[in-house]
Amino acid sequence: MPSTMTSQLGAKVATTFIAIAILVVRKLWSELLDATDFLIVVLALLPWLSSILKSVEFPGGGKIEFKDMQSAVSKVTVGAPAAVAERALSYSSEIPIDADPNLTLVGLRIEIERRIRRLAEKHALDSQKSLMQLIRGLQVSGVLEGSRVSGLQELVIFGNRAAHGVTVEEGAAAWAQDYGPQVLAVLDELLNED
Repeated sequence: MPSTMTSQLGAKVATTFIAIAILVVRKLWSELLDATDFLIVVLALLPWLSSILKSVEFPGGGKIEFKDMQSAVSKVTVGAPAAVAERALSYSSEIPIDADPNLTLVGLRIEIERRIRRLAEKHALDSQKSLMQLIRGLQVSGVLEGSRVSGLQELVIFGNRAAHGVTVEEGAAAWAQDYGPQVLAVLDELLNED
């Protein structure tokens, strides 16, 4: 086993051992399990989940990662005709690129919401509901299918988090400027269907 793998295994074992030791010491003074105990158990398990999880976010912090956004857009644009991707090239001005990547993601979210509300009105849904309720309603009515629903929900969540100041990874603004229009073009295609 190479030395880096050995040191990684040692770090995992040490982290788990320390977390379990802290939990045992805490239980010597208190028999009830509380939120802190739960957090210690999570910390004990985290090293072993690192190959599955991309990142862990604790309340009050976090980051919007470029890979997450790519995945969400891929879900929305899967199966879209080539003409939709070509039309998307003319949409770049609808998503403002700003020195602040948070504002760019918020701008994309606003454009998604405008289209979802118009799509809801077209299909006789109550457009005054929350955006997530409208996306689910469009799924139930058969307008949006599973992967598009989850991709749109993820992009809306990213926009919401960006609006509330969560750190947006470098390059995400330019990426949203380049690939966000494909999402808008897919939604416009749905709006133009008879």
